Amino acid sequence: MTAVDAVLAGAARRRRAPGRSVPRPGVLVAAAVLALAACVAVAPGLLTDAAPTDIDPVHALVGPGTDHWFGTDQLGRDVFTRVVYGARTSLLLGLAAIGLAVAGGVVLGLAAALGGRSGERIITWLTDVLLALPPVLLALLVVAVLGAGTANTVVAIAVALVPVYGRLVRTEAMLVLRSGYVEAAVGLGLRRGVLVARHVLPNALGPVLVLATVGFGTALMYASALSFLGLGSSPPSPEWGLMLSEGRDFLQTAWWIGVFPGAAITLTVIAVTVVGRYLQARFAGRAGR
Repeated sequence: MTAVDAVLAGAARRRRAPGRSVPRPGVLVAAAVLALAACVAVAPGLLTDAAPTDIDPVHALVGPGTDHWFGTDQLGRDVFTRVVYGARTSLLLGLAAIGLAVAGGVVLGLAAALGGRSGERIITWLTDVLLALPPVLLALLVVAVLGAGTANTVVAIAVALVPVYGRLVRTEAMLVLRSGYVEAAVGLGLRRGVLVARHVLPNALGPVLVLATVGFGTALMYASALSFLGLGSSPPSPEWGLMLSEGRDFLQTAWWIGVFPGAAITLTVIAVTVVGRYLQARFAGRAGR
């Protein structure tokens, strides 16, 4: 490691120095909910041995009970099983969308920070135009162009969220590039590509990844909304938004069809938001030292 790298690494470690605080009970409960959702998504067979697409017309619209904890839907499918298996589909949709959005934001933000005045103006103008539109409306516009479907839903949500991460990456990258130790490194002859890869990008990614925790909940909510409108997952996929859409016609006679997947969406989004806000507060306090 060169002397320049040692100076930069020490500065980066000081920026990332961990703070000490005990999470509130609400944060611990939210983290437990997320851990449970992750376990269910990875191994749904641990909670149920039925298949989410099994049809039993004889036992259609049976209320919650010992045989069917969450009741059955209009086709006799077990709602509990579908909610359990829906965790994998719904969480993967949110993760894929937020991952694609972060990747696009990193590319866009670094291009604005490193592309000179002309590149920065063009990219800043583009992000301002996209941010002027409500994310849901922008996602709907993308789906209208690309067509309905799971893959197109992921792309649409990513496009709707990319401007947020692009602007944040640009801001963080500019702060790092203008810091004293980076200017000293440039003066000592460290190559620009090495500087960006080793120090600018890692330091700019910190707040982006923290924001992405909250963004995951937003992406999950948008994916469920598009599926609810019939633009995302298609039947018989056990996706929470699609299940909620299928249950809206039975709210008076079989409320459990829509209530339980809706509760799963709500609890997951709230848990993600609580944990994400906690991480944001931790990061802000740590960066302020």
